[in-house]
Amino acid sequence: EQQERDSKHRSPKPEIVCWEKGRQWILAVELPKELYNSGDVVVTQNSSPLEKDSSREYCWRLTQAFGKVSVHSTETFEIDLGKREENHLLFKLSGENRREGRLVKLPSSGDYLVVVPADWKITNDIVVSNEQINVGYQAYWHIFDMADNRKMVFSTSKGEKKIQSKAPMFRLIGSSLNDASGTMGTLFVENPPRISAHDITDWNDVGTIIIG
Repeated sequence: EQQERDSKHRSPKPEIVCWEKGRQWILAVELPKELYNSGDVVVTQNSSPLEKDSSREYCWRLTQAFGKVSVHSTETFEIDLGKREENHLLFKLSGENRREGRLVKLPSSGDYLVVVPADWKITNDIVVSNEQINVGYQAYWHIFDMADNRKMVFSTSKGEKKIQSKAPMFRLIGSSLNDASGTMGTLFVENPPRISAHDITDWNDVGTIIIG
């Protein structure tokens, strides 16, 4: 009974994802398989229904990069993307050639798709790639690096906005091999790695650890 309660408590939730198709980035909400198969699903953004993507079974395309995304099925989920013209979205890129990603709160290191309002202007000297996107915002491909404190600085109608890499609070430690690919995670051998906090007090904010 306890395992069943724990399983329900940790049920997967919808996520905001992106992928590149035809030289354009698509933003969408992706439903976990369990929720998708549970019955009729209604997905809306700012109270308007979203269209299910024909190429990805569990995804509904976003029409905007702001506001609230709602998923109604056996459960109801809401994802708040922030206010119009004031928010930005960060997608950690992965997969083959880094052509897909998932929404994150803060950058650490690696390849990211940075989605900002169209009137935000980059003011510092950094290397970015301008990308096309389906929601009317501006998108940049940028590689963040914690080692050199890399950041993006924008001029906005509300003032200066900085998006800066931040060292993770936790890391994996264990017996590892030198990995030839600098863009991949550490390769551990012999035994599974352990999770270590940079500061012991960081554990005070941890409620659940999800492996996946």
